[in-house]
Amino acid sequence: MNDTPKTPVQQLWQQQPVEGTRMSVDEIRRRASRFEKRLFWRNAREYISGGIAIVLFSYFLAHAHDMLSRIAFAMLMGGMTYVLAYLYLKGGTTGAATAKAGKQCVDFFVEELERQRDLTQNLWWYLGPLAPGMVMLTVSALLAPRTPHSRWVMVATDLAIVAISYAIIRVNSRAARCLQKQIDELRSAEIQQASN
Repeated sequence: MNDTPKTPVQQLWQQQPVEGTRMSVDEIRRRASRFEKRLFWRNAREYISGGIAIVLFSYFLAHAHDMLSRIAFAMLMGGMTYVLAYLYLKGGTTGAATAKAGKQCVDFFVEELERQRDLTQNLWWYLGPLAPGMVMLTVSALLAPRTPHSRWVMVATDLAIVAISYAIIRVNSRAARCLQKQIDELRSAEIQQASN
């Protein structure tokens, strides 16, 4: 699409000064509160999913028939524990955005958005700790006695893991872009000082 003005009226319209977005402190507090609720529920989903994964890995660890599989499931349990601990330490909210006033509220909310953006952009903490266990599980499947379908099951499982990892990266990249958009919007907004 071409944005070059074709008529003098279009040119005049495009050259007029743009007013910044006006946002009250109350509106920022509402946004911060909604954001904190979304983070709370995201983290709750991750903790529940991670807990279920750890329980499943421990079940498979207890019922594995070879040492390499046991090592793989132990590594996966350790990796998932690291992921959940990292999310707890870096991905939680402080809840202070709604308590601050004026410019402090905006600055704090922007810092929270930036922190979450950085967390969703850099997924080494999320996928990296699970990779050694997955590699070890693949190696143990390759070295295990073969059944007619074992190789195809392993290939299908590995492809599914790659597809899920790719989807996680795409979803988090989109989330990071949305967070950056909110950050840019807040930084460009003119804050109306509410008379309290």
